Amino acid sequence: AYEGEDRMISSHELDSILGKMPELQGVGTGLERMDKILRNVEPGELIVVTGPSGEGKTTLMMTITQNMAKTGHKSAWFTLEVTPRQFLYKIKKGGGELPLFYVPARNTDNTIKWIEERIIEAKVKYNVQAVFIDHIHQIFSLDRFSKSVSLEIGDLVAKIKDIALQNHITIFLVAHSKDNSQNPNAEPRKEDI
Repeated sequence: AYEGEDRMISSHELDSILGKMPELQGVGTGLERMDKILRNVEPGELIVVTGPSGEGKTTLMMTITQNMAKTGHKSAWFTLEVTPRQFLYKIKKGGGELPLFYVPARNTDNTIKWIEERIIEAKVKYNVQAVFIDHIHQIFSLDRFSKSVSLEIGDLVAKIKDIALQNHITIFLVAHSKDNSQNPNAEPRKEDI
């Protein structure tokens, strides 16, 4: 007899509900090939950008920020690896016009709870549609955890995905991965993060 909003429904009911809703329009990254692969990015998505240090992950995210700003989409950045001032210098050094985005005035706490609170603030105050977190390894300390690092990262990613879903926002998450010099064309695995 349960009828809560999280009740189980059939695929036919879901199809009927979705058929009555306007089609979601994803936000383009401004990178044609990426947009074709992702079919743009939708609110609630978590996109993990991973690779070895120095391979251009942050630069790619900065380019997406600039492209989104050109189309009027607002974003927020958590530059956990560098100070906001260093980040601003880096994005201005990339050339072009400084895009509009939002950052915490200071990184006072790199916990997932603090990040979630700032995301909600940015969404409410500035109607931010995309969030960039650079990078996941700055959110936690290896000293804090007793379980495997892979499990801890998996749990943290699940929490970040939940923030994206609950706040109807796209989150880009940067994660360093091991450099696989033995097989540079190998697909990355979660164990490599």
